[in-house]
Amino acid sequence: MGLQEGPDRFKKQQEQCQSTRISIASNNRATETPKAVFAAAARVPAPSVKFSDNTERLQHIHSIRNAPDGAQVKRVIDLLLKTRQAFTPEGIYENCYVDVNHNETVFKRLTDNPKVHYDGKCFSYKSKHAVKDRSQVLSLVQKFPEGIPVIDLKDAYIP
Repeated sequence: MGLQEGPDRFKKQQEQCQSTRISIASNNRATETPKAVFAAAARVPAPSVKFSDNTERLQHIHSIRNAPDGAQVKRVIDLLLKTRQAFTPEGIYENCYVDVNHNETVFKRLTDNPKVHYDGKCFSYKSKHAVKDRSQVLSLVQKFPEGIPVIDLKDAYIP
């Protein structure tokens, strides 16, 4: 009788726990059925999530923001040269993580830089010669019979 008493007692405890869970679930969620409660309890827990999945990106942004102002200006000028597009300060932050709005020295250096054009709203790259296509490059080369430095051509036009 002692051996049979243990499993019977265990079954009673399980029934009490299930009835308690059902009553708690019905109080918390009036629309949810007990089957849904058991299904939710039977689900496998989600895999553990790291504290931050993009830690490397955040560290990279932090290193850029703490870099010297000259390095930040160079990053912005390289972005403007590479894309040849006009960027707002927010666009610059999205593309190279340099916060031009909150760093006054970077903003001042960019507006004073002869390679950067600032129209009050957007920053853009300003080359030595205004060249848009190959025909304009050819006419530019013909204007200088003694020759034009290659670096000036690369600065003016990158196909």
